Amino acid sequence: MSGESRIARFLRARKQSDMVKVQLAFFLAGCCFTFFLAAAVITFYRESTGFAEYVLQGTGEGVGNIFERTEVKAAGRQKETSVQLDILGEVMTFDCVELPFEYIKAVYKVTENSAMTVFYVNQTAFDTVGRMWTKRFGTVFEADAVYPEYLTEYGEEGTAKLVLLSQIADSGEPFVCRAADNIRLADADQIRVWMKKQDFNEGMQKWFRGIGLEMKDRESMQIWELKEEISLLRVKYELFAAALCFAAAGALRKYGRRDYFID
Repeated sequence: MSGESRIARFLRARKQSDMVKVQLAFFLAGCCFTFFLAAAVITFYRESTGFAEYVLQGTGEGVGNIFERTEVKAAGRQKETSVQLDILGEVMTFDCVELPFEYIKAVYKVTENSAMTVFYVNQTAFDTVGRMWTKRFGTVFEADAVYPEYLTEYGEEGTAKLVLLSQIADSGEPFVCRAADNIRLADADQIRVWMKKQDFNEGMQKWFRGIGLEMKDRESMQIWELKEEISLLRVKYELFAAALCFAAAGALRKYGRRDYFID
């Protein structure tokens, strides 16, 4: 049996010994948990780094100093309103955020500003329109071929086009925005900023408060922090599970019948 290969010895032992089967089960489980660990680390990295948008409330005199911070990559005043889109008789109402085009261009990677009124939508809002269109007309909705009539809550109306924002993180909630000029946004009391998540720390929030700005929706921030904590817990769990499985497999190899295992 001295000429028997290590793989052949292991396969023979696997058939003869329950201990080898248990060792193999722990080893394979450890490999699975290692795979899950890698996925959890990637998810945690994506959720805790990268860029995010934050909406701040306030009209402090120091708002103009916001670009003094290199952490702020883009910022612009915003107004929240609503818009009705009439698509061949089917009317849908969306909340709409009005922003400077420079902000839309920098953050959402829009290449050009159209002379026509444009509503920029995320995938969720686009799919909402698409489902309505398919249910009503039985075909796939094509934004380039359909131009809805629109009516804003302050009475503006006309014809518009929809543009899908492919670069925006989709939270699962419809997001619609449009460009507005400085005159329209002059009295806005909200500021939307775009910066790295790890830079929006307690020190940065304190600095914002110092210039008269507070988080508009602190609950959303708390939800994001909770998701980050859950992702970190998942990393720790997968790491512990993988280590436990490999330790158990190693212990069985060390204290079991050694001739059954691969040297």
